[in-house]
Formats: sequence, structure tokens, C-alpha cells
Amino acid sequence: MTNCKICGNHMGMYFQYAGRVIDVDCERFGIYCRRCAMVDTEKLQSKRFVEYYKDNAIYMKEGNYYPYWECPYHFKNIEDVRARIDDSHAAIVDMENLKFVNSLK
Repeated sequence: MTNCKICGNHMGMYFQYAGRVIDVDCERFGIYCRRCAMVDTEKLQSKRFVEYYKDNAIYMKEGNYYPYWECPYHFKNIEDVRARIDDSHAAIVDMENLKFVNSLK
């Protein structure tokens, strides 16, 4: 039986009540209960937040800029991030939806 590291609540068999905290660069911090994971993720997002550009939040970690949360790539300066957001041929794909589509094959 595993309990949340923050509040001590039981996370259920097979982690059915668990949530992951994932950083902007897809680094995993740990598994907590869903409530604590959501709160911890919001704190992390506010810590990494730089600015909004055309309704997109830009984040920074260790001098690297990310055009969205859980982004697998980064840029060295904020101007390149803005150019990426302005690019009409680039899309942000939710990885959970992509996993679902791949499971249908």
C-alpha cells in the first residue's frame, strides 16, 4: 500500500488515485495523490512561467525557454519561442491523445 508523500492519503491499488508531477521538460518529480499532484503542478507552473504570448504560456527552466508545458524541446532565447508560436505550420499535439490514436491500430 502506497501513500502520498505530501498528505499521506492512500493512493489505491495500482495507483488508481495517483497523479504524476511532471516538469516543463518532461522530467518526472514523483507520484502523489491526485489533489497534491494538481496543487504541486500548479506551483511548478507558476514558478517556471515567463509570459503569455498570443494566448500561449511560455516557461523557462535552467535558461531554456519552452513554448508549452511538457514540451519535449526548448529554445535558447524567447524570440525563437515567439517565432515557433507564430509558425502556422507547427502544431501542439497532446501526447495523451496521440497515445489513444496509436492504440486504435
